[in-house]
Order: sequence, then structure tokens, then C-alpha cells
Amino acid sequence: MTAPVRLCTKPEFDPELWFADPGTRERALAIRTCAACPFRYECAEQAMTEEFGVFGGIPPEAIDRAASIRKMRARERKAHLAAQRAEIVALTADGMSKAEIAAKLGVSDTTVARIRRAA
Repeated sequence: MTAPVRLCTKPEFDPELWFADPGTRERALAIRTCAACPFRYECAEQAMTEEFGVFGGIPPEAIDRAASIRKMRARERKAHLAAQRAEIVALTADGMSKAEIAAKLGVSDTTVARIRRAA
């Protein structure tokens, strides 16, 4: 049994293929080749630190877009949680029980209790 080989190191592939311009057939071939490679995930980790080139089938522009989406979702989640906390505090001040607040907001009693303790 032979050991797996990184497809990008095979002689039929020009190493420059992985540094082709975006939108070219060469770039698309590099991405497809990586998709079939047994080392794709190891190379994808390297892609997070590279400024140029396709690693693990991930071009740099995709990494930037993914990072932006993750940051946006994190900000949205943080805003949602802050609004939820404020609403739980206000409903508690209005005299609602933990169970009533949980039912109204669609959260668990545990979540309400945790936020009440932190407030």
C-alpha cells in the first residue's frame, strides 16, 4: 500500500497553478484538485495564514468573506443577547415570574434564572 500523496505535488501540476489569478480556469482547476486531495484539511489550516494562493481548496478571498460573515454573526448574536437580557430584567421588574418570562421570550427557565442572577 502506498502512502497518500498531496495532489499538488504531482508532476502533472505546475506549482504556479495554486497562485493563478481569481476567476481563471487555472484557479478553478486548483480548487477542484484540492477538493479531491486527502490532505485538504491540513492545507486548509494553512490557508488561514496565507495571503496568496489556494490552500486546501480555499482561495484567500473566500477566507476574508468567511471571516467577515463570522464577525457579523457574532455582532448580531451579541446584540440579540443584550436585548434579551434587557427584556428579562424589565419583565422581572414588572413582577413576572421566571416561567412567564421564559414562555413569553421562548427561552428556558434556566436562561432566565442565569440572567437574573447576573443582573
